[in-house]
Amino acid sequence: MSANENPPMVQSLNRLLKSHDYQEILDLGRPLVGNPLILANVTYAVLAMTDEPEITSPNWLEIKSSRSVPLGSLGYDKLNAAYRKSLETHYPVFDNSNDEGVRMLRKTLCAGDKVLGYLDSPLYFRDPSEEDIELFDLLGNLLSVELQRGLERAAIPDNMQDYFIFDLLEGRLTDPALIQERFRFFKWNIMGRGRVQVVSIQRADGTVEPSNVRFRELVEQLTNIFPVFKTFAYGIQLKMLCPMTESLSQEKHAVEDLAAFLERNDMMAGISRPLSEIQRISIFNRQAEKALELGRIFSPGRRIHFYDSCAMYHALELSTKKEDILQFCHSAVMRLLDYDREHDTNLLESLRVYLTHNRSIGESAGLLYIHRNTMNYRITKIHELTDVDLDDPDVFCHLLFSFFALDFQEKQTRLRAGQEEPQ
Repeated sequence: MSANENPPMVQSLNRLLKSHDYQEILDLGRPLVGNPLILANVTYAVLAMTDEPEITSPNWLEIKSSRSVPLGSLGYDKLNAAYRKSLETHYPVFDNSNDEGVRMLRKTLCAGDKVLGYLDSPLYFRDPSEEDIELFDLLGNLLSVELQRGLERAAIPDNMQDYFIFDLLEGRLTDPALIQERFRFFKWNIMGRGRVQVVSIQRADGTVEPSNVRFRELVEQLTNIFPVFKTFAYGIQLKMLCPMTESLSQEKHAVEDLAAFLERNDMMAGISRPLSEIQRISIFNRQAEKALELGRIFSPGRRIHFYDSCAMYHALELSTKKEDILQFCHSAVMRLLDYDREHDTNLLESLRVYLTHNRSIGESAGLLYIHRNTMNYRITKIHELTDVDLDDPDVFCHLLFSFFALDFQEKQTRLRAGQEEPQ
């Protein structure tokens, strides 16, 4: 062989070492190991598998169609024993527990003592040689690295149940039947009370907790306070999944206990809306995270932020990525803004107070520390300048939206200018 020749196996290995794609790694490894390959995460959700048109076995076809290893069909104790042995030895193991009698080559993929997933090879076509096993081991090690790359947003969960919830929150599991199968497997009825809310908890200043030991202490505290809720660490946040009958906001004692915990630990919480369809939980997880993020900016004095109170700011945040939000403000608001600047008056703030306090002249005057007659004059002047009907519900809503938009733009401008930091 000349120095310029590059054997096919060497070419495949070079491509393997350069690849960062699960499916490509399996496809490149398939001819090297001589048997099908399945990559699954800790909940046995299939991340990638080789295409095997010649295989017609029921187990293989079910895995292919559902993209998940059906837990009910596994000899689970034997399966776990095989994976545990692989975890202990950091090497592939043989397993004969498959219902069809097909031998399996299995490897537990891990980072230290943290399980990331599993690589399986049903031996449909040939018994593996020592070289095949070494190559299979290499594939597993490469995939372990790639699985770690994929865990950018959250810490590696400690157990299979936490990993399942992690997949739910990330939106990786959306099949209702598969989700219910997993719940039955864990014997955990998260929807037993009809609805569930997501709570995201973080330090008040947004920084990371000093250690994992501290995080574990906080999880234990929350578990003791709320034994019905599911609490776990998730990246730089704590998460709680709260089964509810209606809404957590109506559970006065639970909210008070949560507020006390947050106060003791100088933390804040964002809480999603209630949901009744568990497959949509990733959306509600995002709600909880945005409530925490925006609440820290717009209401830093509060410990608990419900998404319902922040949803308008979230919509404005999304709008600013493509549009100037001031174009959506009511023309009357822009007219009063210009008038106040030109004449050094306070008509715009007077209108805001008037609208947000039931259009009460007396209450508004008291809050602005002015006489009732002065307040009456200002409202009359606003009518003269804008010719708006404050009794029209459409106008009323548009004006309130405009005040939200002005607040949002002012806060964002100050943050960008470095004049204030999120609390």
